[in-house]
Amino acid sequence: MGDDIAQTARERAKRCVEEVHRALGLTLDYEPETLPVLDHHLRQAREEPDPVLTLLAATAGAYFGELLRRRYDGRWVGHQDPEGWTLTFDLAGLSVRPVAMARSAIQCTESALTGPDLVLPPSRRALVQGVLTGLGCVDREDYYRLSTRYEVLSAVFERLAPPPPPDAN
Repeated sequence: MGDDIAQTARERAKRCVEEVHRALGLTLDYEPETLPVLDHHLRQAREEPDPVLTLLAATAGAYFGELLRRRYDGRWVGHQDPEGWTLTFDLAGLSVRPVAMARSAIQCTESALTGPDLVLPPSRRALVQGVLTGLGCVDREDYYRLSTRYEVLSAVFERLAPPPPPDAN
């Protein structure tokens, strides 16, 4: 099941790159520096009907997840429904739900359709809480942006696990 999800996620991430290029004329390159472009695209779509937002969350979440997977050696797990897709990072001992994060970025609120966006074992929670406290406060709009979520996750990964070798992608 995980291999099917991984393949589908890669295909949807590619679709996200195409959608953003068509809409904005800019190219996403799986580097964190282009996440603000994706955030802008998601903000522009907030008034679209729910079926469009669902598709957009799936493609944007797949792109965000692929960026994370490539950078931090994660693996896709979950169901066929993209809202249930999870990226697991064994070295860091955590999991994230990128499609739920993308839906939250679009709606500027937590997704009511899934569980938490970040799943940690109890033994890691105090450490992550310390990292989050050290990052300080952000306003509501910034909190939900994928670029902000990436910055937070990067700080957490730095604390929980060493980076993988560059050729691990």
